[in-house]
Amino acid sequence: DLLAKLVGLPAEQIRMIKEHWPLFIQWFERFGNQEGGLEEAEKERDADNERRRKYGLINIWTFKGDAYPLDDALQHIGGIIDFKWQSDFINEAEGRPRFNMVKATRNYFDKKSKTKTESQLLLGKLCVAIRQNYPSNKRIYDFAKISGMIKVPLWTERSSCFYLTYLLELKKQHSPGEEENFATMDPEVDWDVFGPWLGTRDIKILKEQVLSAATEASVSHFGFGASESLASAIEPATID
Repeated sequence: DLLAKLVGLPAEQIRMIKEHWPLFIQWFERFGNQEGGLEEAEKERDADNERRRKYGLINIWTFKGDAYPLDDALQHIGGIIDFKWQSDFINEAEGRPRFNMVKATRNYFDKKSKTKTESQLLLGKLCVAIRQNYPSNKRIYDFAKISGMIKVPLWTERSSCFYLTYLLELKKQHSPGEEENFATMDPEVDWDVFGPWLGTRDIKILKEQVLSAATEASVSHFGFGASESLASAIEPATID
């Protein structure tokens, strides 16, 4: 209430800003100093919401309540990626289309829950955790982006498939394991390939491995062809 009086805003708006602080910071950096910045931000929000409705994307800003701790959120993200790979193999073997990342995320929690209400509660805990951590955690950020939770205008299913291919190649480089045997793994038992790897908070990966994985993904079925700029793009990055 004191802050509301100091800045001249209703207390309800101050609480909303605090709850969505990362989103507010993004807005202020892009629009805060512009004349008509609020109107521009509202146009962008409306366009994002229209795209969410069109593709059934998950709006992480509508969820309230508790968040998963970071380690739990990372493990669930790994579990969702395992679920996505497993469902892709099953659906393709049975002649059905693949789930996109949005549907895979929802179905992952449906499978873990007894009711739709419980599934929505668990999904909400992940969404709140993503909202809290994506500005500072690269793995959270990447998952949020390929799932259409942030950077909504950039989301496409092909980009999600490209990233999953890159992730597969990166795991082969960094921590080889069962991903080499997807075709022979039991489709009736939940896969646990990416969960333990992505669920480990501190992972150090050589830039050479990142470059090799990105190169393999770029020439894959979902890639965009070889690029001479890959090495220079990765060079300054901190891989975590």
